[in-house]
Amino acid sequence: MYDRTRVAALDALAGPLYRGAMADFTAARNQLAAALAKAGDGAMAKAVKGLPKPSATAWAVDAVHWAEPERIEALLHAAAQLRAALASAAEPAIQQRCAAVHRQQLQAATDRACAQLREAGHAASVAVRRRVMTTLEALAAAGRWPPPGPGCLAEDLDPPGFEALAQGLPTAPLPPPPADEAAANRPAREPLRKAEAALAAALARALAGAQALDRAIDRERDAAAARDA
Repeated sequence: MYDRTRVAALDALAGPLYRGAMADFTAARNQLAAALAKAGDGAMAKAVKGLPKPSATAWAVDAVHWAEPERIEALLHAAAQLRAALASAAEPAIQQRCAAVHRQQLQAATDRACAQLREAGHAASVAVRRRVMTTLEALAAAGRWPPPGPGCLAEDLDPPGFEALAQGLPTAPLPPPPADEAAANRPAREPLRKAEAALAAALARALAGAQALDRAIDRERDAAAARDA
């Protein structure tokens, strides 16, 4: 059975572990699990012991949350605004503006995550940067942190497919027509299906364009670094 209290308790215990240095994670986790077991909370001790050590790129995303939570919140908000603009079939200029803000927030969060890696003495290569950006994109697309909670990401994330994103957009449910009117109304529902397909395609183009621009920026940075070397 889903126990909100125990989930919240695990979130509270996991936070300090993922907030700390990667090198200290395993020892700190095992020490906490042993203390919980000694206190008689075997179930929570087992849950804590099962928390995986974060990858370097996941840790970098977590580190942004712990250092500057408003930066992650700004990214999630920008993604929500972009989804709303697409879902409401807003004017192209509004959609483009929302996509630009989303791209800027994604870039800023990626920059900060890579800075956190460098400050901790880890490499932040182009491949690492792309992995961090992909994880942040997935987090923004989901609109929330996965369990156990904010800042406790252990693994890199992959963005959902465009179809899944389109299905996640807010839509107003339509009541089913009476049985004797179903056949007569079938042609009227065809424009709705076409509109949904167009919305999914628009979302795909917007996100693909943002990703292409980010890749171009990365290539330009690599070229600039090579020239300065």
